[in-house]
Amino acid sequence: MDCSFTAKFLYYDHMRPQGYRPVKTMQVREAKAGFSAIVEAAENGEPTIITKHGKPTAMVVPVDEGRKLYPQSRQRDFVDFLLQYPGGIELERNESPSRDVEF
Repeated sequence: MDCSFTAKFLYYDHMRPQGYRPVKTMQVREAKAGFSAIVEAAENGEPTIITKHGKPTAMVVPVDEGRKLYPQSRQRDFVDFLLQYPGGIELERNESPSRDVEF
């Protein structure tokens, strides 16, 4: 092995944050066979990258990390969104009955 390569590797290794662990990578077929191990790794805070034809296509991460990227919205948030519509909504309604009704 080239000494300059080793020196560069060690140099960059010292630049990593403490507690850094490389992310596990596996192919789709390996992921299918070992899905429970991927879920267990996520439970332990370890993300896993899944590749397809050598290209990263998906990543399984712990739920807390995923929620940071994709916060779950609540039903109330959608209602608030509708109520904050800037122009307001004015609907015209025809109050006349469409047919005669006998009681």
